[in-house]
Amino acid sequence: LIASSLALAWIVSRLAEPARGGQSQLQPGAQTLDDTSGDTEGTGQPGENIAIQAARREQIEPHRELVLHSDPSRRPLWWAIRYVLRVRTNVVLIIASALGYFYFYGMDSFATNFTMARYGVGKAEAAFLVLVVGAGTLAGVYTGGRLTDRLLRRGHVRARIAVPMVCLLVISAFFGPAFATTSVAIALPLLIAGAFLLGAPQPPIDAARLDIMPAQLWGRAEGVRTALRSLADAAAPALFGYMSQYVFGGPASSAAGSGPGSGRSGAGRMLSPAGATALAHTFLVFLVLLVIAGLLALFALRTYPRDLATAAASAQDIRAGGRAVRPPP
Repeated sequence: LIASSLALAWIVSRLAEPARGGQSQLQPGAQTLDDTSGDTEGTGQPGENIAIQAARREQIEPHRELVLHSDPSRRPLWWAIRYVLRVRTNVVLIIASALGYFYFYGMDSFATNFTMARYGVGKAEAAFLVLVVGAGTLAGVYTGGRLTDRLLRRGHVRARIAVPMVCLLVISAFFGPAFATTSVAIALPLLIAGAFLLGAPQPPIDAARLDIMPAQLWGRAEGVRTALRSLADAAAPALFGYMSQYVFGGPASSAAGSGPGSGRSGAGRMLSPAGATALAHTFLVFLVLLVIAGLLALFALRTYPRDLATAAASAQDIRAGGRAVRPPP
């Protein structure tokens, strides 16, 4: 890992940094940057964010108090953090994304053990099933990004919020029955569909967070998001395990009753059917977090267009080299 990490760092350090704001992005069908069309309002910015183009066409009014008038790159870190957290859509999307990742990492921590004990399969079969379900997540990641970009090009300004909202609100309809059943034949297609819906929201949510932030603040905005999300990621396995063991009487309390074909939990302990049931209950209870994330996205449907227009206005004023940046009051 050390050698491969050093090699990757060496390669990345020699790559050219992409232009800020996505100006170096090639649109579908373009072979060079010169082939990439600018926005329809004539700003002359090649490869301009397609979400901003959609917002310009809608003539959405920005939040004037948050419009930046010159490059904020040299502003202090605490000023940047304060500004980032004043953008309401950004805060909502950070929380919604963190809840999604929290559920993913919590479920992933126990996936193989749960599959073995709950559905009565061996370790090799369980690993294969987890891989198949993981492929559903990857398919969701790919499809979610492509679908929202296509909708944006058709003028649907809220696409990067609406698609994740729908996915997060309906995902429980697939994961719920999958965790409730003990039949692998019934559970597998439901888990694949649920994993697809769990993966699909992340690319549009990530893109939406960049849409609503001036390009010069992307790094610090992502730093704030990563710090908060890392806390959720780190807590997920512990909270899933605690809920399973101490609320539903899971792996530790049922380890002694394990039999052949069960999964393992902890240091060599066998996960009994009762332990698998406790984990299933835990997975079901924490599904409420995905519903909450979907409801937060519903709120973001209202705030996203104006925050997007604010970022577009900031980008235009910064390019024009206007007045000095005025700190938010």
